[in-house]
Amino acid sequence: MRGRRCVICALVALLVAIACAPGMARGARADETSPPPAPPLRQLADEPRLDGELGEWTGREPDFVIDRREQALPDRAERWKGPDDLSARGWWGLRGNTLWLALEIRDQQVFQDSAAPWWQGDAVELFLDPHRVEGEPAAPSYGPDCVQLFLLPHHPSLPWGVVWRGTTSHFDDAGLRRLEVRYGRPAQDRTTVELAWDLADLGIVPGPERVFGFALALDDADDGPGSPGTYLSWNGQFDLYRLPARFSEAHLPAREVQAPRPPAAPDGPSTLGLLALVLGAIAFTVLLVGPGGRA
Repeated sequence: MRGRRCVICALVALLVAIACAPGMARGARADETSPPPAPPLRQLADEPRLDGELGEWTGREPDFVIDRREQALPDRAERWKGPDDLSARGWWGLRGNTLWLALEIRDQQVFQDSAAPWWQGDAVELFLDPHRVEGEPAAPSYGPDCVQLFLLPHHPSLPWGVVWRGTTSHFDDAGLRRLEVRYGRPAQDRTTVELAWDLADLGIVPGPERVFGFALALDDADDGPGSPGTYLSWNGQFDLYRLPARFSEAHLPAREVQAPRPPAAPDGPSTLGLLALVLGAIAFTVLLVGPGGRA
């Protein structure tokens, strides 16, 4: 009887070991695929000209390159035909408290239609998490100013829009006022993006060195908005719209207080702006066709 119990105990121990092994293997793979750190953020001696032309950037090696199959969302990897289909190289820098980002995108076929939801066309997705703290685990969900920004170089009327800021889905400008972007089209298959963003918009003010979360991705809707398109993520991480732990950690150098860039005119899809236009039109119509107008 005692021998039988020993055999049973041994079998139970073996089954427990087998059951735990896949979990340990998954943990090891998760460590291997942790997001890489973001490239160093360079201090810019002179302020670039915000015009969508990248001559001030292309003289040095790019900080970001997106052109590899392992950067493609696995479920859609077969849609990506290679760097000619979709790829990008990018540079970034810091001037005062303003983050500068420049991208050159290669895309054989661009798509953006004003009749379709703007977040379903070709876009650059920029993710920033100002709540990241060096040496501490990243938050499991978006904090109040953690943001998913869509840059829309081919949209006929909207230059950018925000889907997530904090735990709220906005689909407008989300109250951002210190962001400016310019686009260029130097060739049929080339698009340029140049962004200047005062980080005070997200609560990051001048001060000592610190860190923040950063991620960058490309959307390519060659087949239109009805079907999922190619999705490439610079750091090879996905579900970025809900998991800031998958952002890369970027080091922000110490910043001195400087004269801020003037607030940008709200050129995103502002709900308040549209409402003001509608109300103004109604008031003007009343003046024209009111009792005095009909007399």
